[in-house]
Amino acid sequence: MVCKRKVAVLSIFVLLITNFSLFAQSADTSALDKRNKFIETAKQFLGVPYVYGGTSRSGIDCSGLVFLAGKGIGLSLPRTASQICDFSRKIEDSERQAGDLLFFSDNGSKVTHVSIYLGDGKMIHAASSGPKTGVIISEVTESYWKRTYYCAGRIIDPVTAVADNTPTPQTTPTTNNGGTSLGTVPSGGTVIASINKPEKETAPTVQKEESVQNEQTTIPMEGIVIATANKKVQDAKEAKETTEEESEKKINPFLEKISIDVSVVGGWSLFTTEKFGFVFRGLNAQGVASYGTGDTKPGVGLALNWDPSMNIFQLIFTLSFFANDNVRIYAGPVLTLGKTVLPGTSQRIEASVFPGILGVSLQTPVIHVGKFDFRFCQDIALTVYNKTDGSALPFGSAAAAGLSFQTGFRVTIPRF
Repeated sequence: MVCKRKVAVLSIFVLLITNFSLFAQSADTSALDKRNKFIETAKQFLGVPYVYGGTSRSGIDCSGLVFLAGKGIGLSLPRTASQICDFSRKIEDSERQAGDLLFFSDNGSKVTHVSIYLGDGKMIHAASSGPKTGVIISEVTESYWKRTYYCAGRIIDPVTAVADNTPTPQTTPTTNNGGTSLGTVPSGGTVIASINKPEKETAPTVQKEESVQNEQTTIPMEGIVIATANKKVQDAKEAKETTEEESEKKINPFLEKISIDVSVVGGWSLFTTEKFGFVFRGLNAQGVASYGTGDTKPGVGLALNWDPSMNIFQLIFTLSFFANDNVRIYAGPVLTLGKTVLPGTSQRIEASVFPGILGVSLQTPVIHVGKFDFRFCQDIALTVYNKTDGSALPFGSAAAAGLSFQTGFRVTIPRF
């Protein structure tokens, strides 16, 4: 009787283990199918030209490519690279699998580009500048992408290991009514792929251990690698790569979120108290340091301003607020040197220290030139001036003296 009970319990246990294994393999197969379809949908756009905001074969941008690839597997993704980054689950580089996302930042603080990882150090993306543009496949280790790499994210369930890491002999796959065998994910996690099981098991050809340890088999047109490397060898390789990456990225987490921009602009206005017409208002050089990783972030700045129309030189301190990547609002006190006059006249006035200046800076999308990022900017600034007795100027005089436009360019200083 006791023996029968033991047999029954053992049978139930074996049945549960078998069902669990089948369920796990089924879940892995589903995730693998989604990842393969996600990648294949993206590859259908290879060669399509880059168009900012585009989501069609006539033109597409980086987030548009990911958006459409996600739509192909039933995922509703946000529409910008930074929003997709916020939507995805962040993962370690060692966990990356084909079908995960790679994010990049050209200013070190905000995600500006997204790509789809293909495994084996490759990615597919829509490039806006460089030697090749449009939807292309690039190496993750290219200097620009390595320098601007931000993080990895996941929007599709991972494919987990269902076999050990022992190298196995290779056999020629044949059709078996859709049967699937999942490869093993090493701890580095780059790759998973499915291969069809053979109809009949064939005698494996024994390979030398030395050749198997570093072997990788590629599935044509898939860009996905079946990892067959010995776990110890792979772990040692990954540990070495991690050490090299850490030595290259020894940046304080606080400093990592700081961006520094320098701008040089020419000042001008359209009228004085005497006439309407172009008035040269001198030159302005400004440096702004901002902190944060989102669209909105605070900043502080220091500017030097020379205005020959008013016979002054100014030192301007500002507190800034970045409403987004293209709009910055700023205000702060102003220290003025020189005998201040109304533009185009000899009438003396006095500059106010505080309130000093209030302005808004409008900037174009970034233009990459080597390691530097350029933007054209247009500032509209209002500086406060008073009569020599401290009372307020008439409206026309206050506008002629205080309202100026500043046109020039802004450069983001890279982290060398």
